[in-house]
Parts: sequence; C-alpha cells; structure tokens
Amino acid sequence: MFIALICVQNSGIKKTEKERFPDFEIVIEENNRQLVEEILPLYKNMVEHFGNNMSLATTVTRKYFGTLVEFVEIWDRWLNKTIPKEAIKWLGHSEDKLKPFYKDLANHMESLSSELDK
Repeated sequence: MFIALICVQNSGIKKTEKERFPDFEIVIEENNRQLVEEILPLYKNMVEHFGNNMSLATTVTRKYFGTLVEFVEIWDRWLNKTIPKEAIKWLGHSEDKLKPFYKDLANHMESLSSELDK
C-alpha cells in the first residue's frame, strides 16, 4: 500500500512539473539573460577597474584580484562552451569565494567614510 501511494504521488508530481515547467523555464531564461547582459559585464568592469587601479589597492585587497579574475573567466568559458558544466563543480566555482573580497571592500569603505567624517 505504501509503495502504491508513493507511485501515485510521484506521478502527480511529475505531471505537475511537466505542466508548470513553462513557468519555471521563463525564470531560468530571465536569469540567464540577466547573467549575460547585466551581471557578468559588471564583474568584467570590476576586473578592469581593479586592474587599472591596482596601485591604489591595499596589499590585503590586492590578493583578491586573482580570485575575481578566475570567477569571471570561468563564467566566460562556460558561456562560450569552452569548459564542461561538470568542471565548474570540480573547480568549486561559486561567488562564495568572493565574499572575503566584498567584506574587505566594505571594511575599507567604512574606514574611509569614517576618516572623511572626521
């Protein structure tokens, strides 16, 4: 009886997934468009700005440059289909790697703002 109930539930879930997939597909397409047209260009601008102004960065901040470049490069390669999807997982590609960089920037902004307020 329990197995039959699971089979009925699974078939209901599959039917719902199939019927609702177009709604989710729209979300996926929008996320992909946003990544390509908006988010990745911002990251590329960050790399360019960081590279062009490296001499103004602190020693601590400079150590994040490679992580930022790698993050953008992996996305570029994935979008250009020059890296397999599985490799992204193997490489541990995640924005989490940039969180220490973001924290460092926020700390410097706070410090500079405090100095300006004085």
